[in-house]
Amino acid sequence: MSARSRRFWLRPRSARRAALAELRAEAQCTLPDSYLRLLWDSGGRPVELRFAGATWLLWPPEEVLRLNQFFDVTDNYPGLFGIGGDGAQGLLALDTRAPAPHPVVTLPLIGLWEELTVLAPDFDRLLALRQPP
Repeated sequence: MSARSRRFWLRPRSARRAALAELRAEAQCTLPDSYLRLLWDSGGRPVELRFAGATWLLWPPEEVLRLNQFFDVTDNYPGLFGIGGDGAQGLLALDTRAPAPHPVVTLPLIGLWEELTVLAPDFDRLLALRQPP
């Protein structure tokens, strides 16, 4: 099994570092350092975030770009960059229409802009709102 085909947390540190560097380079926005650090600290396992009774999962770094393409985030939601979901129909995203640090928003994956909800003005403040599991 090649190092690239292994799950992120089973990869050698150098391969994990490369996956995060690729994500940072290929993302069409400035990714918050706290977001990248959280992905690194998790070892690539899904990160569960709870806010106001809702649970969101950050996508593993090796999946972020692929899932943005799979859900057509760029076409369906111009200016948003998906970073996670609720496991059903919700998208957790950075709103890159605003300057960095980007607001963190949620909305349904079925294209309803009017249901866009701002969770926090930036990723650091989102982490401050996090509830324990």
